Amino acid sequence: MIIATDILIPALVLVLWTLSIWMWMVVGRVQAVSAMGQKLDSSLTNDEHARELPLAVRWKLDNYHNLLEQPILLYATLLVLAVVGSSDLDLWLAWGYVGLRMVHSFHQGLRNVIEERFVIFSTASLLLIVLAVRALIAAV
Repeated sequence: MIIATDILIPALVLVLWTLSIWMWMVVGRVQAVSAMGQKLDSSLTNDEHARELPLAVRWKLDNYHNLLEQPILLYATLLVLAVVGSSDLDLWLAWGYVGLRMVHSFHQGLRNVIEERFVIFSTASLLLIVLAVRALIAAV
């Protein structure tokens, strides 16, 4: 059995990664808005503003939003494992998920070939499913 806090480190790394993607997105968005001379209009939604941005900037925005969706399941799963106990395999699965999400971010932010991104995302999701099932088994 590993130390309870070890299983939380991948979660914290993913939190910091998400904040890094936020910075990447903000810098790109500010540069694009500046270059386009776009005026911020409070009567428009964020989506309406984003439609005006170049695709490469929107990809980073989309990735930031993606990192605020499914990873919440990882955070909950890792908290359960920190309480009930985890194994080396659980830690490997958690790091595998985090690593694949980081690869997914680079892919979406730089290339964004949907078929390739889907494979990366699906593989990460499978790791998360296995991890969540293992956490449930450990908890009961």
